[in-house]
Amino acid sequence: MDVDEYVYVYRVDARDFLNNKKKIVIALDDLDKHLVHSGKQVSVLSKKVAASGREGVNAFSALSKAALGFFGASLTLGGITGLLGGMSRTLTQLGNQSALSGYPGTTP
Repeated sequence: MDVDEYVYVYRVDARDFLNNKKKIVIALDDLDKHLVHSGKQVSVLSKKVAASGREGVNAFSALSKAALGFFGASLTLGGITGLLGGMSRTLTQLGNQSALSGYPGTTP
């Protein structure tokens, strides 16, 4: 009788084991489907992030070019005003010296 009881208990445990094994196989299949779907979503997301990065680089590049153009124009205008101011000062000094050199007893 003791042997029959052990056989019965063993069969019950084996059925539970097989049922749980089936559940695990089904759960793993579902997990695999979800992983494939998640992988596709991650791929799409990474493409969007890469595109956003390129747009950011392009925007920063355009901003840098505009800033350099502005500073270049400012420096050019500053250079032109400096040149004209220097020329006018030099011409004024030259005119003053030539006017003074015409008087007797003055030295340039």
